Amino acid sequence: MYNIFSISIITSLFYVLMVACSSTTDNQQNLNSSNSNNGIISKPTVMLSLGETRKEKTLPLKFYEWDGTQQLVSIPSGGTEGQALKNKENMCVLQHDNSTEAPIVEGDSAKVIEKAECEWVLYKGDGAMKKYNIGIYKIETNGNSGWTWSSSIKLEGEE
Repeated sequence: MYNIFSISIITSLFYVLMVACSSTTDNQQNLNSSNSNNGIISKPTVMLSLGETRKEKTLPLKFYEWDGTQQLVSIPSGGTEGQALKNKENMCVLQHDNSTEAPIVEGDSAKVIEKAECEWVLYKGDGAMKKYNIGIYKIETNGNSGWTWSSSIKLEGEE
């Protein structure tokens, strides 16, 4: 009697565990299939905050070679009574000199291969370094691939 009771409990637990694991996998598959990695190349822009004024800046539409370099940098984040607080953000370091000659054309279709985990870019252009609140994606279009600004591609399902 004890063996039959133990076997039924173990079988029940195994069944519950199997059902729970399979529904998690189904949810993950549905989540992955609903988030498309395909989109259209567009003009890359970033919103700059200049005090209380906001301004849209157009960024260069290029592919960059990026080696994964990141840097911890302080950024202003507002505050109370005129005191600016500073937070440290992990920034992807992107250099203008590392742009490639591969063509990237507005309006072409593209696929996102990888997304960098940083939400800020420290851009070393022709002049002083700039901090942009934008990410970078590795994309593929027309047989070419490279890193570019996250706003360079409008993903399917986004407006």
